[in-house]
Amino acid sequence: MQQDLKIIGARFKSFREANVGNQADLAKELGVNVKTISFIENGHVAPGAVYLSYLAEKHSLNMEWMMKGLGDEKKFLKTDPKSIANLHAKIILMEKELEEMKNLIETILEKLK
Repeated sequence: MQQDLKIIGARFKSFREANVGNQADLAKELGVNVKTISFIENGHVAPGAVYLSYLAEKHSLNMEWMMKGLGDEKKFLKTDPKSIANLHAKIILMEKELEEMKNLIETILEKLK
């Protein structure tokens, strides 16, 4: 489940960057705290259905893409699993995983000293 939240968070971030702007812009638009957006993007919590519905209505978010990675990020675009948005979301996820590995290695090396 945690891995799923990280993938959804990466897609959420990709969609926000391409369609809304920075975290503060989206937080203001949704009426939430910037930390809420950060928690979603970092895979700590799932985006609420109300927020996804709003983004679908206002910004043409394809909720099936957001939750399952199916289709394209915009609901009116042709389905393409290798779309820029899907690839961008995967890159963001890989960056997070690399950072976690780096921190783990640093912790292990520190213990070995």
